[in-house]
Amino acid sequence: MAEQLDPRSPLPLCSSSAVLDEPGAAGLERSRLVMADASALAKVLIRVGHQDGPHAAIDVPTGETRLEGGSLVVSPAPGEWLVLGPPGSSASVAAMWALSVRADTGVVVDMTHARAAVLVRGDRAADLLARVSVMDVSSMDGGTVRRTSMFGVIVDIVRLTATEPAVLLIIDRSYGSFLEALLLDMGTEFGLDAAGFGATVVKAILPGSAER
Repeated sequence: MAEQLDPRSPLPLCSSSAVLDEPGAAGLERSRLVMADASALAKVLIRVGHQDGPHAAIDVPTGETRLEGGSLVVSPAPGEWLVLGPPGSSASVAAMWALSVRADTGVVVDMTHARAAVLVRGDRAADLLARVSVMDVSSMDGGTVRRTSMFGVIVDIVRLTATEPAVLLIIDRSYGSFLEALLLDMGTEFGLDAAGFGATVVKAILPGSAER
């Protein structure tokens, strides 16, 4: 059965109604190139002042990611982290990480509805992204993130693991439709399939996270 989204979740990004968890839907096999909506994940932004030191809030260096407490912590820029958690967990995630930030120099903000996220997985994922970005995804180590530009739009590219051809693209929500259209257009020659959000997407990004 397809996963039921929390009614507070962002509107779906990918126009496809197919869900990876449904029988017959596009799966996450390496040979298949799939673009799946991951926007329903909780997203909490943390920023700290430079006077607090480079790792004052969270011990995740710039350009790296880490799975911690069922969430994925991403550091795309100095003094900035984005914590991704299971759908509906933004309040608890924000409350937990707020304990690590000085109220007078740092901020913790729920960005679930302000950021879109897309999982791109398959052996041709790097080839697809090479068409829309100067970033060579195949040269990125697993557990790293790079901030780059796709046709003038800022995108954070997360290489989830070193062994799986899967990347997570994080973008301002107002450019979500642009990103979808761009990937679908450039992915035609690679046989790109589009899919909606589901439990399979959560497990690919947050392995070991508790089901909600």
